[in-house]
Amino acid sequence: MKYTESEAYKESMKAYRKRERERKAALSPEQREAEKQEALDRKAWKKHEREEKRQATEARKLITRERKILTFMKKTKVEYHHHSKVDIIDITPHLEKLKRNESHTSYDSYYWNHSGGSSQMPIALLGFLWSSSDFDSMYDVPLDGSYKFQCYDSGQRGLGSFGRITAVKVEEEAYVPFVNPGALIPITAN
Repeated sequence: MKYTESEAYKESMKAYRKRERERKAALSPEQREAEKQEALDRKAWKKHEREEKRQATEARKLITRERKILTFMKKTKVEYHHHSKVDIIDITPHLEKLKRNESHTSYDSYYWNHSGGSSQMPIALLGFLWSSSDFDSMYDVPLDGSYKFQCYDSGQRGLGSFGRITAVKVEEEAYVPFVNPGALIPITAN
């Protein structure tokens, strides 16, 4: 009699299941319970590994997003407007921090006041708070060269104060709200 591959496979599986039934029948109740527990533990461990892999994939996506924005910022030169001075912010330390931390955020103890409870500030914010009427977040800004990022002094003073970062069209003049640093309560337009 000539077997095909599928018939041979069916026969081998039938023999395997028979051996397994005999093996399990020979086990004591404690050994059966231990096997059940091992199977449950393996299932839980696989679920845990899948979740870790999913989180690692998500983290890599966030790091890639931050790296794209920081690389764009480095290429287009981010200006920091402070009173009547304009400085160029060096993006290199922020890119190095992104590589070193292997996270897209960094700890800032005062950021939780502005973020709604998280002390983890995105590295691409450069230590500033996002402020724009055109975009909900800095991740919505197109990185095609039509916009550039700029930072400015918000007028806040004291612990927990932040400047602002925004995106403006490349061809437009930089808009910086007037800040009177000597005022009792500094008021800015944004």
